[in-house]
Order: sequence, then structure tokens, then C-alpha cells
Amino acid sequence: MQQWNVSTQYELPGQSVLQVSYAGSKGTRLYTFYDANQAAPSSDTTAPFGARRPVQECDSSGNCNPVFDTSISNFASSGSSIYHSLQSRFEKRLSAGLSFPRFVHLEPLH
Repeated sequence: MQQWNVSTQYELPGQSVLQVSYAGSKGTRLYTFYDANQAAPSSDTTAPFGARRPVQECDSSGNCNPVFDTSISNFASSGSSIYHSLQSRFEKRLSAGLSFPRFVHLEPLH
């Protein structure tokens, strides 16, 4: 996982301060969980399930039957992530040490 950020602060007239920040991160080879027997996509809206690979289900006496509607759980390090955000903060300082900060946090929608 890689993370980075940068921030700058500006003093404005009238005892005001503006701070603008960027934060980001990137993850590679993250662990993911997925169904290795996921149904294939189908354009047929009347089909309840797409084709899957058959899996053998056996009972204690050794009788095996194919089962088509089942999942095969898989865990792999094939995931990735990315995050970007722009943050801003404006603060107006008043007399006697009173201040009113305002925050704005922007993130892209994926």
C-alpha cells in the first residue's frame, strides 16, 4: 500500500486562513475473494442462471452426483485500489480567540 499527501496553507487578509490538501493512496496485489464458478453472463432474460462448471457432490457412501448451481470460493492476491481526495479548510479568526472553521472534502465517484 502506497500513501501520499501534500498540503499548503495561505494566510488571507482579515485574519483568515485557507488550507488546501491532496491525499491519495494506491494498493496493489491486495487479497480478494471471488466465486470461481460465477455464472456466465447471458442476454436471455428468461434464463434464471447461466451455465456453470459442474461440481461433484459425494455423500458418505461414495455416491457422487454433479451439482451445477454451486460456488467455488477462491482467495487470491489479485486486487487493487486507488483513492484521490481534495480537501480544503477555511478559518476565520475573530477577536478574543474565537474562530469558525469550514471544511470541504471532495472525492471522485467511481
